[in-house]
Amino acid sequence: MLELLIQENNPNADLIELIKFGLVGASGILVNFFILFIFSTLLKWPNVIAILLGIIFSMLSNYILNRIWTFKSEGKILNELLKYITGNSIGAAFQFILSTSLDFIFRTFWTEFYHVGKIKLDVLYIASFIGIIAAFIFNFIFSKKLVFTSNQMVS
Repeated sequence: MLELLIQENNPNADLIELIKFGLVGASGILVNFFILFIFSTLLKWPNVIAILLGIIFSMLSNYILNRIWTFKSEGKILNELLKYITGNSIGAAFQFILSTSLDFIFRTFWTEFYHVGKIKLDVLYIASFIGIIAAFIFNFIFSKKLVFTSNQMVS
């Protein structure tokens, strides 16, 4: 349905890109949390390592989906990928620092678990979610302005 709205001179094209980028980002959150669950909860690896692996896996899946679907890129893959990794590494570093800091702060000054009704939620996931949202904003701007710059959205 979104594809029908996209035309070369559509004034809503930027908004549609943002929505698509957000949907890709949402899939990245699922990838990130899946990796966190596997490495932190199941394998009992340190949270710092689980967060880092979640960032790496979600960054790669997001690049592929953004290239194919969000921006319909026909640019040189290696050039784009290097720019994407650079920009997202900056965003990922920010996400990593924010997520691990918040995880530490929450556990030290608040609680290890947050209760939502009958659900017991580890604060690791709250800290990671906040870091993901902050990195999302940076990553969209970087991707739009510096990575997929020569691509026109086509129907």
